[in-house]
Amino acid sequence: MKYLINLIETISALLKHIGCIVFMGYFVFTSVQAQTVTATISSGYPFFVAFTPDGSKAYVTMETATRIQEINTSTNTYSFFSYGSLGATCVAFTSDGSKAYVATAYSTQIINTADNTVYASVNGLGSGGWWCVALSPDNSKAYVTSESGGTVSVVDTSNNTITSTISVGSLPVRVVVSPDGRKVFVTNWGSNTVSVIDPTTNAVASTIAVGSNPYGVAFSPDGSKAYVTNSGGNTVSVIDTATNGVISTITVGSNPKGVAFSPDGNTAYVTNTGSNNVSVINTSTNFVINTITVGSNPIGVAFSPDGTKAYVANNRSSSVSVITSQPTVTSISPISGSTLGGTSITIAGTNLIGATGITVGGVACTTFNVATATSATCSTPAGSAGTASVLVTTPGGTNAANTLFTYLIPVASGAAPIPTLSEWAMILMAGLVGMIAFIRLRRY
Repeated sequence: MKYLINLIETISALLKHIGCIVFMGYFVFTSVQAQTVTATISSGYPFFVAFTPDGSKAYVTMETATRIQEINTSTNTYSFFSYGSLGATCVAFTSDGSKAYVATAYSTQIINTADNTVYASVNGLGSGGWWCVALSPDNSKAYVTSESGGTVSVVDTSNNTITSTISVGSLPVRVVVSPDGRKVFVTNWGSNTVSVIDPTTNAVASTIAVGSNPYGVAFSPDGSKAYVTNSGGNTVSVIDTATNGVISTITVGSNPKGVAFSPDGNTAYVTNTGSNNVSVINTSTNFVINTITVGSNPIGVAFSPDGTKAYVANNRSSSVSVITSQPTVTSISPISGSTLGGTSITIAGTNLIGATGITVGGVACTTFNVATATSATCSTPAGSAGTASVLVTTPGGTNAANTLFTYLIPVASGAAPIPTLSEWAMILMAGLVGMIAFIRLRRY
């Protein structure tokens, strides 16, 4: 029995790379989406990255500089601006994108994002060390960690004053707030725990034991789970936020640090600083489905709000990797049209934003429009009778071939339409009934 289990585990590890996993003794096929690095942006020892809520730009912090890199996400061009401090780590944008809270080793700077000037500062945040900052969903509070102080400071953002200081575990690193604002998670690198803070009481409500040296933490978009990277154990702890218990442990690359969920919650990216790559996790199965090679010592990672790209901060190679995902096409409507072309079809799928072309049967659509990351329209070209593949091409690649559309020969004007299969069945049935009636009449 032991050998059978080992064989199943070995086969499972291999099949994960081709989109198949073994679950409770059964082979379960999964949808594997290819992710690739499509661009590399020069930087200066980047540490953390965050997108504005509208996705138009991203801020990249540099721990050894007094400046922040601002990237235009549509062109991947960039500029730098000074914020007057040193050792910036985390960035948190207000929900309207008008302000950015930047945590540094000595204070938290509040940036006016319209002109990238310092709007205000929050000082007296503990005894120093590397900082991180997170905002409540309503932007009324900011939570700031003090690594060397072992505390989290609660800031009233209406006047930028500290209203509470909460003792957590040893060497707190990252802090995040749940999507509903009811929980604050803090990773304690030195005590191998996650502190769960109740925002209504500003007290630690629970302490969760995780892996060795927890570093990064992120909530899923629906808030049902949280992923914690254990940098000393090369794993990710999966926490059920309803029970505050660890429900799964995922093996990833060496020295994992950053973690981010895609906006749809289907995948999570984990940066592995020791192996210079990113682990892609299928969040429904908690399996690693892809590993992407990036720059040296990747730390920060963030998805664009529309989910079409992710930025990875490669600290030692002074670069930011741009990862895009291959589009998928799941369905179209209508599923058939004339061989003469001109049928307007609606395409449903994922990662469709940025499409450079759509073809049906290998021929470009006469016109196409991409409305969202999950929907596009196309006017079909002329084609030959039969099935045809609908392909969408983006900077992330082209979706898999399919037989989603069927070209039909149009019926000539005035000609009788060709009966459908069900109509033929009805005609045959009517004929049989008539024949039986005729035979009975002949008997009498």
